[in-house]
Amino acid sequence: MYKNWSEWLADLDRDVLSLRSHSEVFWRVQEIIRNNPKVGGQGNHFLYYMKGWYEAFVGSAIRRLADRRADARSYLKLLEQIRMDNQVISRVRFKQNFVDYSYSEERANRALDSLIGIGQEYIRKNDVADDIQKLSDNATAIREFVNDNIAHTRPYREQTTAAPTHSDVKNATDAISEIHMKYWRIFTGSSLMSATPKIQYDWEEIFRTPWIDTTR
Repeated sequence: MYKNWSEWLADLDRDVLSLRSHSEVFWRVQEIIRNNPKVGGQGNHFLYYMKGWYEAFVGSAIRRLADRRADARSYLKLLEQIRMDNQVISRVRFKQNFVDYSYSEERANRALDSLIGIGQEYIRKNDVADDIQKLSDNATAIREFVNDNIAHTRPYREQTTAAPTHSDVKNATDAISEIHMKYWRIFTGSSLMSATPKIQYDWEEIFRTPWIDTTR
C-alpha cells in the first residue's frame, strides 16, 4: 500500500508542478501586458483566447486533482485512502526510510513532529480529514464549473454554475500546493521550497523579438 501511494504521489507531483508552472507563466505574461500600454487594453482576440486556454487548463487540472470518483487517482482520493489506513504513515517507517549518515534520527523526529504532531507515532486521521476538507472546500467551485461548462458531464439545461473568480483559482492552487508540500516531505523525506518549478531558461526572451518579421 505504501509503495502504491508513493507511486501515486509521484504522478500527482507532475500534475501539481505543471499546474503551478502554467499559473506562474500566465500571470507573468499578464504583468508584461499590463506594463505595456501598446499591448494591453485593446480587446485583442489573441489575449482573449489565451485567457480562455489558461482557464480551461487550470480548471481541468484542479478538477482532476480534486476528483471524487471512485476510480480516480486524484489527490483527494489519495488522501481518503491515507485517512482510512493512517497507520501506514508511521514514525517508524519514516525513520527506516530516511535516517542515514546525513539525516539523523533527531532531525527525522523533528520533521515528523512538525508534520504529524509532536510525539505522534502515526499520521492522525483527523489531520488528514482536515486536509481533505481544505482541498475540497477550495476546489469545489472550480470542479463544479468545469463539470458544467467544460467537461459537460451534466445536461446543458442544468449548467447553472457561476464562473469561479481568479481568487477562487488562486485559493485552490495554493491549497493544493500546501498539501502537496506536506505529503511530499512525508513520503520522500525532502522539503520542497516551493511547489512552483523554476524554468531553467529565459522563457521571456520570446517577447523581446517581433513575432511577425516585417523585414521580408
